[in-house]
Amino acid sequence: MQGMPAIYCGRLVSKENFRVFIYNTNLEKKLIESWDAFVAHMETGVWFSTERDALCARQPSGELKKENLPEVKKKSSKVKN
Repeated sequence: MQGMPAIYCGRLVSKENFRVFIYNTNLEKKLIESWDAFVAHMETGVWFSTERDALCARQPSGELKKENLPEVKKKSSKVKN
């Protein structure tokens, strides 16, 4: 599967030179420097790919009130002609 892209947070990304911060339920972050290490950490169930997921995981019901969540930045999708 070398050279095959992966889906990360809804986007298609290259597995080569993959680097990302992951978070635990205490919002501690850790830099992961390969796709294989990322997959291994996600399989433990202790680490999450976004702060929002980590916050939701620490709640007993798995749900948070909207005012307690960090702001999610949306990218502009302007199309150039």
